[in-house]
This record gives sequence, C-alpha cells and structure tokens, in this order.
Amino acid sequence: MVTGDANQNLNNRQSIATKNDEYIEKKINNLSIYNAYWCLFELRSQHKIPSAYILKDDSLSKNRIIIILKQSKCTPKKLDNFLQTSAMNSIPLSYVRWFYEDARAALWLNMVLKKLNIISNHISIESDIEIFAHDLIFNEKLMFAAGNFHRAPDSYNESLIARKKEALDILKNIYINSSVGYKKTKWIDHSNPVNINHLYKYMQKLHDLDHLKSNKNNKKNNIKLKSDVDKSGYKPALICIDTIRFKETDTASRLHHMLASLDYWVFNPDNPIAEELKVANRATFIDNMYDVWLSKTSRVRNKKIKEEGLRLTRKNQKTLKIIANRQGKTQGQMLNDIIENYDQTFFSQVPKSTRETITDYSMIEYAKPYTDSFDTEQSLRAEKFNPEPFLAGVDNTEARESDCKNEMSESTPNIEDSVCTDNAESIANTQQNQSDDKTVNLDNVDDTATTTDNLTDEAINQHEDIILPANISTMETNDLTTKLQAIDSNLASAKTLHNIDDKMADDDPFLINAELIRQKTGKHV
Repeated sequence: MVTGDANQNLNNRQSIATKNDEYIEKKINNLSIYNAYWCLFELRSQHKIPSAYILKDDSLSKNRIIIILKQSKCTPKKLDNFLQTSAMNSIPLSYVRWFYEDARAALWLNMVLKKLNIISNHISIESDIEIFAHDLIFNEKLMFAAGNFHRAPDSYNESLIARKKEALDILKNIYINSSVGYKKTKWIDHSNPVNINHLYKYMQKLHDLDHLKSNKNNKKNNIKLKSDVDKSGYKPALICIDTIRFKETDTASRLHHMLASLDYWVFNPDNPIAEELKVANRATFIDNMYDVWLSKTSRVRNKKIKEEGLRLTRKNQKTLKIIANRQGKTQGQMLNDIIENYDQTFFSQVPKSTRETITDYSMIEYAKPYTDSFDTEQSLRAEKFNPEPFLAGVDNTEARESDCKNEMSESTPNIEDSVCTDNAESIANTQQNQSDDKTVNLDNVDDTATTTDNLTDEAINQHEDIILPANISTMETNDLTTKLQAIDSNLASAKTLHNIDDKMADDDPFLINAELIRQKTGKHV
C-alpha cells in the first residue's frame, strides 16, 4: 500500500507540475514582446538570470522566461505575483512609444544623449536604431536631476524606474517642441532616392549655421563662397556624422537622419543662441535645401531635353501646356498627337515641293495661330497653284488661260501687252477649231503647249512640276480605233501605273494625265 500511495503521490505531483508548466507557457506566450522584456528586467533585478544585459532577441525572449520559471518550479500563484510586480516596475509603452516605434525620434534622442556623453554607440543600419531604443529602456541608467540629464551610478536600483520615466517624459516634450513641421519638409520625397541622397550630401557639407543667408539673395548679389574663406566656424548640418552613417542604398534611414538633424537644430547645447534665431536659421537652411533641389532637377531636366534633341521656346511651352490642358492630356501626349495629325495630313495630300515652293516656304511668317486643320504654308501654296484638279473629261481651257495670266503677271512683270494679246488670239483660234462638246485635237494640244512654252518659258521652267498638261481624255477623233485606245488609256490599271514610275502615287490624277500625254505624243511634258 505504501508503494501504491507513493506512486499515486508521484503521479499527482507530476500532474500538478505539468499543469503548472502549461499555465506558465500560456501566460508568458500571451504577453507582448515589450512586456516580456520587462519580465526579464524583473528577473534580473531578482538575480535569477546570469546576464546583467538584456539582449534584444524577440524570438527567444519568451522562451528564456518560460525556461527560468519552470526551473524555479513557479506555481500559478507565484507567477501571478511575479507578473504583477513586473508590471508595477516597468515603464508603460505609452511613455516610450514616441521613440520606440519611430526611427526619426530615436535618432534625435541618440544625438542628444551623445552630446551629453551618456552613450557612445555607433549606428550604421536600420536594426541599430531599434537596438538603441531597446537598450535605452531596459539597460541604460538614465535620470534627470538638477535640471540636467545624467547617467545614474552603478548603485542605482533598476527596479525603481521612476527617475528614468521622468527623464524620458521631459525628453518627449523637448522633442515635440523642437521638431520640424511636416508642411516644411513634405517636398522631400521619401520614394525618390536621388532626392534624398542629393540632400543628404548637401547637409554633410560645411555651412555657417549661425549666420545663414538665403541662396536667392546670394544669386541676386552674385555672392559665391570662395575656397580661401575661413571655415573655422563652419560645421555640417547633419548631426553625429562620425557615429551615424548610413549607406547610399538605405534611403529610409538617411531620410530619418536628415529630419532628426533638423529637429535637433533648436536643441543644441554647444551653441547657446536664442531659440528664435535658431528657428529662423533652420527655416533659412530648409529654404536653401529646397532651392538646391530645384536647381538639381532643372539640370537633370535640361540634360534630358538636350539628349533628346528637343528644346521649345517659353512661348511654345506655354501654348503647348494650354492645348494639353484643354484636351485633357499631358504635354508629351499632345505633342505626339499634333505631329501624328500633321504627318497624316501633310504627307498624304501635299504633292512634292519644287524649288520655288521651298524658297517661298522659307520666306513665310511663322507666327501663325494654332488651327485644328493643321494647314501649312506649303499646303496652301500648293493649293494656290492647283485650284482645281485636272481630271479626265473636264474642260480646262479657261483655267489654263487664267493660270497663264497669273504666271505672266508674277514671273514676267515687264512683258508688253502685245504678248498677252497674241496669246489671247491664239487661244481664241484654238477654241474656234473645237467641236460643240468642247473637245480638242491632239495636234492642237501640242500647238497650244508650244505657244505657251514660247510666251512664258521662264515661268514654266520655275513651275515645271506644278503646271500640268492639258487633258486629252475626251479628245475627239474620226478614227474609231483611236477613240477606243484613248478610252483604254484613261482606264489605266494600278499595275500599269506602278510600272510607269516608282515615285508616282497611285491616286494622283496630275501624274496620270501627264503620263497619258507622254505616251500619246511621245514628248516629255
């Protein structure tokens, strides 16, 4: 029986131990990481852990507590008392959240404590900021006494943390009053590495922070900082650059470093200038930073434009911006649409330019208002010399007579009136030889063309590609075979036109009729 009772007692003790272990695991695992560290802080105060330094290890902190409590055979009652004592001897998260969860505030606090010679750690990566905030709460002996911050002596009882709570609360108020507002620095783009790295290098340069001048005034007065100027009082605007260094790729930490340095500007024990003057100098420096960044973006934009070979005048830039806004598009999209529309209109309708049209086009006035039709001077000029298309079956005698008069008045202004009279008589004689349906003989066409060549040889040479030959599609002949050949010639297929000339357009009536005359007469028109 005794053996049986011993076994039963052993089983009961094992069952109770198992339940206690389960209770410990449940309670500790339900704690937050922040509260778990305070449990380690309490165990250190009770000398139940060998290490005097609480390392930041979020994944193993709870396991360490569970192992220590199980080894000490902690009962549920003792565990509840332990957790209650730990909560009483801890700093609530609300007191330290302002820097515990904000890298910018943590860097500011690091700068302040380094200037006070309380800490001296180095920070080079983002995780170092988190480690600093952890050590400040759970390892550093900070206190505020006699109006200053001090590091408490080694005999300072860490379980009594009221002084540390008071010191951190005072630092929080200082940070809130000295930090730069969001509106003043919102132009710093956290998603733009070029923006952050350029400003970071600018803040690393030496500046006369106590006597700043605006960059705008320096540009107006053409003031330039010479290399031989005494820079003994100059210093970088970036604080603690000897112990806080971030890589160029870590732009997020660099941004926090810049903002924390601007926040620290007002709280600077090494330079006891009036606070109002510090605030004014900081505002001037932020304006200078903005001007430096604008100058950088302007250089990049001009370089890009120069590489693309596109440079618009200011007037055209404003006009393009107005057009784009009205169309609801960007300036690049609008410019592409204009070029595409111009390409479709100009190159599909305007014939090949002659030497004279190119000369006239270069002498026109370019300051024309923008029109939706995208008419050009060259297209208008071509339309002037070709008021009507010389299609087959249309009488162009009157048009040819008008063109002759216009060309003689423009090209040969000194010719005598008798020449025009003879030309008119020649045209009248040609009209009398025509039939009632106003058709002409092929020989008469040649005579008329010869007469015109003799009268206005210089004008025709200048407009050789624009003035078109007479139409012979409706030419009357007594020979039935000749009529059928003329009709077949007018119905020239696309295949024949392609073989005539590689440069000839399929839908150009001017070149078609010219080729028909060339085939029938055997002459070059």
